[in-house]
Amino acid sequence: MVWALLLALACGEKAAPLGGMAAGDSGSSVGDSGQVETDTGAGAGDSGEPGPACDPFEPSGVTSEVVLSSADWAVDDARTDANPLKGFITSYLWAEPSNDFPDTMEFLYLPMSDLWGADGETFDASLEPLMTAAAERSHHVVLRVYLDYPSKPSGVPSYLSDVVECVPYTEHGGGCSPDYENPELREAILGLIAALGHRYDGDPRLGFVQIGLLGFWGEWHTWPHAEMFPSESMQADVLNAFTDAFTVTHLQARRPAVHAADLRIGFHDDSFAYSTLGDIDWFFWPIMVAAGADERWQEVPIGGELRPELQTQVFDETYSLSTYAQDFNECVATTHATYMLNYWAFN
Repeated sequence: MVWALLLALACGEKAAPLGGMAAGDSGSSVGDSGQVETDTGAGAGDSGEPGPACDPFEPSGVTSEVVLSSADWAVDDARTDANPLKGFITSYLWAEPSNDFPDTMEFLYLPMSDLWGADGETFDASLEPLMTAAAERSHHVVLRVYLDYPSKPSGVPSYLSDVVECVPYTEHGGGCSPDYENPELREAILGLIAALGHRYDGDPRLGFVQIGLLGFWGEWHTWPHAEMFPSESMQADVLNAFTDAFTVTHLQARRPAVHAADLRIGFHDDSFAYSTLGDIDWFFWPIMVAAGADERWQEVPIGGELRPELQTQVFDETYSLSTYAQDFNECVATTHATYMLNYWAFN
């Protein structure tokens, strides 16, 4: 307002008082003669003619130069190296670490049968003690639940074992893939997801929840038996249930299945440095690129597991690069992964 008023005066236009007139000014005055004199709007020496038109605004010629030291944006590793939710992790369910390799998280890999029964969730007897133990170690938990872990007993809740059919397979140590389309199993899966979110969303002990449950190892595939994997409708139901249940705690999926790339879901590469980069279409990063998810790391987290076969050699001087033995640093720089399951580093 003040700037407009100054411009008006400078360019010769008549500037009316704010609100039309000055406070207490009626627009007329009483002169020496006692007669009411009306203000004509022209001041002393004012002919009433408008002043010259304003010149167009021109860009300012003022310049400024600021010199910043590179130290102003340099990364201080000492300030961030102890941050939580990153680095190598292990699972205390597999073994206690045999060294003092530093970590801030730990992996919980649990069958659905441990967490869900005929009457619903059983967290107090199953998950809660593990969460408490992790917190006592000053760790955040990375949680994944599975139904079918090759070479291990089925993770289908026992009360559904006679209801849900399964198809046996011999690959990866063998197992029996459940019928994910079974309505009672579907109801139980969605019920478990909702219960997990209700109890643990935003729990500071929980770092990430990996969206497991479907496929071998809960990794969202049944290779080489694609016919065993659930329909896209079931996949979408699971993804939507997780994003509805968890609005604070970060989620991660094994791959950008169905519409996962459009949801608040990160990703985990469980064959890291083995099938992460390259031109093979089923590798992790080509799948991410094909789904338009290669920039999602800017909004959601990336993690995973260093391929077990590579854990003993990937940092050795004799490590030889090949299609299935990739450069670890290049994989990290490309995917922006922030944590990695690496059991061998601790044992």
